[in-house]
Amino acid sequence: MEEEEEKLLEARRMQEKAELEECPAPSMEIKFNKLDELLTQTQLYSEFLLEKMEDITFNNPENLNEEEAPKGKKPGRGRKRKASPQYNTKRAKTAVAAMLTRSHEALAPEDANLTEEERAEKEQNKLVPLMTGGKLKTYQVKGVKWLISLWQNGLNGILADQMGLGKTIQTIGFLAHLKGNGLDGPYMIIAPLSTLSNWVNEISRFVPSMKSIIYHGSRAERAELRRKFMSMKIGPDFPLVVTSYEVVLNDAKALARYSWKYVVVDEGHRLKNMNCKLLRELKRLPIENKLLLTGTPLQNNLAELWSLLNFILPDIFQSHEEFESWFDLSGRCNIEMEQEESVEKRRVQIVSKLHSILRPFLLRRIKADVEQMLPRKKEIILYANMTEHQKNIQEHLLNESLGKYLEETATTGVQKPGMKGKLNNLLMQLRKNCNHPDLLQSAYDGSFFYPSIKILVEQCGKFQLLDRLLALLLHQKHKVLIFSQFTESFGYYRILLK
Repeated sequence: MEEEEEKLLEARRMQEKAELEECPAPSMEIKFNKLDELLTQTQLYSEFLLEKMEDITFNNPENLNEEEAPKGKKPGRGRKRKASPQYNTKRAKTAVAAMLTRSHEALAPEDANLTEEERAEKEQNKLVPLMTGGKLKTYQVKGVKWLISLWQNGLNGILADQMGLGKTIQTIGFLAHLKGNGLDGPYMIIAPLSTLSNWVNEISRFVPSMKSIIYHGSRAERAELRRKFMSMKIGPDFPLVVTSYEVVLNDAKALARYSWKYVVVDEGHRLKNMNCKLLRELKRLPIENKLLLTGTPLQNNLAELWSLLNFILPDIFQSHEEFESWFDLSGRCNIEMEQEESVEKRRVQIVSKLHSILRPFLLRRIKADVEQMLPRKKEIILYANMTEHQKNIQEHLLNESLGKYLEETATTGVQKPGMKGKLNNLLMQLRKNCNHPDLLQSAYDGSFFYPSIKILVEQCGKFQLLDRLLALLLHQKHKVLIFSQFTESFGYYRILLK
């Protein structure tokens, strides 16, 4: 039977080889050509939109929403129509375009003597009169104008400024601009749970007149928030809704009852996965325009780029299955080694086209370009020597005798279940020992109490160095931010800071 099985296996291999040789070479080429044709057409559309945005923003805004009368028909009086949200939006966009042009023309010769900050303040007062709690910088005013241009053209966008350049305040300024032009919303900001309170605080700080709520809590609490603050009748008092990813996923049915004028997704890297559930749920919500905030630049990952394009241009880039089939190299016709170089070359070309398609919809500035006054970042690496206690633990770790050593030195005598198995991960245990040896000891003996501050510092070289640094920096009124890759370490830092 084994001989027969081997014969059959060999026969199948020979047949597959013959089929591979007979397989028409253009199969992968056809797939790439099909995708390339779509991308070329979309690239032309993208470039046209970019030109249109610039033309509307600065040249001829009055004709923004005029529609050509059908040929052969005179522009008669026609019948009256009720003021609908879409009609109000058109009127608002026309007014906004006119305001943008006036703002552009405002930088006339008489403003030549103004400083850059004064010009930015003047533009801010015209664009965002509701923003009374702070001043936008020049590049932030440009960011708000860019967002307005996208909105004028009914386009989605990605604001990808480097972290620290004020994506939050630019977004708030843009939404305040819409509110100030009679567009009551509704608007929603979807962000990580840890940032919700910051969003609401910044809104109340910069635009005190703009109401906002954190839409969170239990199911009953969220229902009460909808009943109390989120009436189905949208008016000036309808608040800006700030909520988390998980709440959107859980309350998608309730949120789908509203026709959202604008939805902002903060920390947009969450959507860079094609299979992201949040991305699927957002498609089901009635949303006119969307903005994605992210601090990371475009990558060369095809799936990520496609996911972003699906967010920006969902009508064009909608089929993930078709996309995956274009890049499925597992087929028998595509496994030849000599084809790999050609396939990779085409991948690079397609990535380049995807980047160019996204360019009109993405704005990214880095600190070096827009914040000339900021000093260059200094990176200083300080080395902390291990204490004798840490050296002993490291030696026992390397000799695989730490379990016995900790058992002898344990204070409670009660070993935590499963700890012996965890000690097998040598590299992780060495890292924990460097951060603080109590990360190992407390886990082993099951102690629920932190060491005293004195012992905490004496046991660890890093904490001795940190203790000296903090004393100096805090005395000089510096702000200090401590990062750690171990969440368990935060408890020790908290004890030290007390």
